Amino acid sequence: MTSRFSYSSLIETKRTKFFTGTQVALRKNKFRGYWLDKSIHFYRMWFHFARLVIDCEHNKIRFGAKNQHSVKLNKRIYKDWGVENYLDAEFDDWFADKIHLFGEEEVSLVKSGEESSEHLYLKFNRHQRK
Repeated sequence: MTSRFSYSSLIETKRTKFFTGTQVALRKNKFRGYWLDKSIHFYRMWFHFARLVIDCEHNKIRFGAKNQHSVKLNKRIYKDWGVENYLDAEFDDWFADKIHLFGEEEVSLVKSGEESSEHLYLKFNRHQRK
């Protein structure tokens, strides 16, 4: 039996190559200076789902008992994702390029500012949720 899907295949649970050992235990949702709201696995499944929808669109695959249902990716919502450019790529490559869409920058110490023994200056994004 040949597959009707060009880009999608069986999704297996696996560890991402970005998290290892103690980093997983201590900061489960931190990646390259960004904090994530959910675990990396959630974003992995979301990426594969979006890619599966594109695959169904391209191959005109329909669902249901009478093949009356079809799926379509909302281009307006997913325009920043650029999933169509990553159809043959690994999740890790796509996520490394698009991390800014899902994570918030870590608060960092400002190197230059007024010298003071009473104050500490921090840098943070004013629009972050947390």
